[in-house]
Amino acid sequence: MKLPDFGAIEFDAVVPSGATSGSPAGSTWETPEAIPHRSLFTSADLADVAHLDSLPGFAPFVRGPYPTMYVQKPWTV
Repeated sequence: MKLPDFGAIEFDAVVPSGATSGSPAGSTWETPEAIPHRSLFTSADLADVAHLDSLPGFAPFVRGPYPTMYVQKPWTV
């Protein structure tokens, strides 16, 4: 099996299979699980995500139940 030469690939020209036509910012494709995925995300996409400013040990516990959990117990990751 021969590996591709990634240095020769024009990544801006690569279009994921199932991508819709249009500008790169507006193009979307579906994952095998039928989840729509945009080709470009911006900071505006994170505007409504409330838990980004949360702290560890506080609900919704997206950063672990304890502030030092992942520092002292790396096997829990």
